[in-house]
Parts: sequence; C-alpha cells; structure tokens
Amino acid sequence: MSSTNIPQNPFEMHEIELTPMQSLAASSLRDGESSGQPTESPPSSISAPERSNEVVKQQKARQLRSDVVRDFIIGFADGMTVPFALTAGLSVVATRKTLIAAGLLELIGGAISMGGSAFLAAIQERDEFLAEEQREAERIRTEPEEACEDVAELMRGYQVDRPTVEPVLRMLSQNPESFLRFLMDFKHHMSKTTFAWACLAAAVMGLAYIFAGIIPMIPYFAMANITHALYVSIALAVVEISIFGFNNGYQTFGTKSAGFRVAAKTVLVGLVAAGCTYGTGRILNVIIS
Repeated sequence: MSSTNIPQNPFEMHEIELTPMQSLAASSLRDGESSGQPTESPPSSISAPERSNEVVKQQKARQLRSDVVRDFIIGFADGMTVPFALTAGLSVVATRKTLIAAGLLELIGGAISMGGSAFLAAIQERDEFLAEEQREAERIRTEPEEACEDVAELMRGYQVDRPTVEPVLRMLSQNPESFLRFLMDFKHHMSKTTFAWACLAAAVMGLAYIFAGIIPMIPYFAMANITHALYVSIALAVVEISIFGFNNGYQTFGTKSAGFRVAAKTVLVGLVAAGCTYGTGRILNVIIS
C-alpha cells in the first residue's frame, strides 16, 4: 500500500513574487506595525512660522498697494479740478503768458501742498503708532491680566466665549512680541508707518496732482487764442474727469451703471467749479476795467 504525502499545513499558501517597490512598501508597513507606531508622512517643506511670515508679508503688500492707490486718487482728484478751474477763470482777465505762468505756479504749489500734507499725515500716523505701541507693551509687562481681558472682550464681539479663548491667551502670554502685534493689529487696527513710506506717499500724491492738472493746460501751450484754448481745455477736462470718475465708480461698486453715475457726478462738480471761477473772472474783469 503506497503512502501519500500530506502537507503539514493544509492552509499553506504559495508565496507571491513582489516587485522591488512593493517589497519596500511592505517592509515599511511591517516595520511600522512591529513598532506599534503609525507610519508618519514626510514633513512639509514650509514650517508654520514661515507660513505666518509669508501671510504677514502678503498683508503688508496689499496694504501698501491700497495706500498708494488711495494717495494717487486723492492727488489726481484735486489736480483735475483746481488748475482747470483756475485757468478757466484767468482766461477772462489774463494774457496767455500770465495764464500759463499762473497755471504752472499753481500746479507746483498745489503739488507741494498735497505732498506735504500726505507726508505730515504719514509721520503723524507713525508717531501715534509708536506711542500706542509703547503703552500696550507696558500694559503687557505690568498688567497682563488686563491685556488678556482686552483680547477676551474683543473675541466676545465675534461670539467667541472666554473658555474657547483661554488657549490663545496662554500662548500669547508666553510670547510678548506676538501679544503686542495682536493688540496693535486687531484692537487698534494700526500699522507701523516708516519715514520711507511717508516720502513715497508725498511723492505719489504730488505727482498725481501735477499729472492730472497739466492735461487741461495743454491747449494754452499749443494755441495762441485763449478763448479757443479754453474750449479745448474744457473738452479735455471733461474726458479726463469722465474716465477717472467711471473707473473709480466701477472699481468701487463693480457695475458699469455705478461707474457712469460717479462719472456724471464728478464731471458736474468739475464744471461747476470751472463755471464759478469763469463767472468770477467775468465779474472781476468788469470791476477792474
């Protein structure tokens, strides 16, 4: 009677040949299981502090662009109206040479005035920021409980209760510099202004004033007849003011209809100012003659 070989383990399975990459993955999985620890994913290439610094840089860049656009709009808006209205009034009582000289002098004086005002406003903001920053730094050092209560009160305005804020307060208390920056950003809504930024604000506002004011004066340089130059100047001013007003309204409200409404209002203000100075020039011409 012949004997039959029976396998020792009836459930024994044949080994499956794995590729090198599959073998490496399986080995890593077995190592993680044998150590009792989950397999960790590779760390991110950007750390949390680096991401935070990047966000702060982006915020500062957006704030810089916003401030530059604001100063440009203020300077441009004044430059469109004042020199145009002045030359319109002088066209009645002054010679071409006197009108051009007076218009240029007004442009220079107005640009210096606007730029100087922007510079002084920026320096004032810087001084206020430094003074408030010093007060808050002293409060964090001597009265940290009150500073924490300010943060808790601020967060209550966003429906965040004190227990939820406590972990944040503990972390801020361990880092006075971050605590101070948090208070200046979210409590006072103040940002630090540098001397260089004050100079930039002055330059942007002053140059915008000159750029806007020189356009309606171009006809007086090119044409010998003051009356004809006045008509062309009015046409240029209307086009300039319309473009500025439409763009301002469209960027603010996001619709063309709003842009047209703002353009119409801006043109009306400019024409009223020019009309008033022109009428005043007529009256003065009668009185003086």
